[in-house]
Amino acid sequence: MFSCLYYLFDGFLKLNTFRYRLSVLNVASLIFLAVVVIYTLLNAKILLGEGGWGMVGMVGLSLIGITGLAINLILQFIFRIYRNLIVADLVALAGMIAFHFYMSQA
Repeated sequence: MFSCLYYLFDGFLKLNTFRYRLSVLNVASLIFLAVVVIYTLLNAKILLGEGGWGMVGMVGLSLIGITGLAINLILQFIFRIYRNLIVADLVALAGMIAFHFYMSQA
């Protein structure tokens, strides 16, 4: 257990060697955020109607995209090998998609 904590803190302490790289989850989150912003700008009058709850929904969707970017940042701290990072990103993205489909069925 302590070796796992040492590995995590060792990654956080080496910030000067950290290089943020493009990955699958990173690109998917950025595309998702871009679509949310474009949809919000094009449909602002509709979203602001009836008390503005549509705009609140857009803020919630933006938080999902920001969460994807945060998860990707944490995964990049943990996985230094790019191939392992891509696999972890694909697993995280598949989990997020499965969670979306699970919640939409409920």
